[in-house]
Amino acid sequence: MYVVVNRLPLAKPIDDALLAKINSEFIPGARTRPGFRSLQLVRNSDTDAIVIVHFETLEAAGRISQEYAAPWFREHFMPYLSGPSTRTVGELVAGGPA
Repeated sequence: MYVVVNRLPLAKPIDDALLAKINSEFIPGARTRPGFRSLQLVRNSDTDAIVIVHFETLEAAGRISQEYAAPWFREHFMPYLSGPSTRTVGELVAGGPA
């Protein structure tokens, strides 16, 4: 399993409207793509958040990120950002989604 972690610098707090879109649009759409496992959004503060996404394979992580996640986040999440996000991709070697 592989994990993508994106640290998001926020210009404004994540609101209920964005959370509703993530839960009603993004996650259901991601679940239709082979290799997607789960997504967690962690709000550290009003100016910082982390998105953690689990994939079955590195190939799935790349494909789903490029074809689905990146365009969706550009459209819906970009207005909340104060600057560029940082992205890390790695193999999960212990633990994992429930």
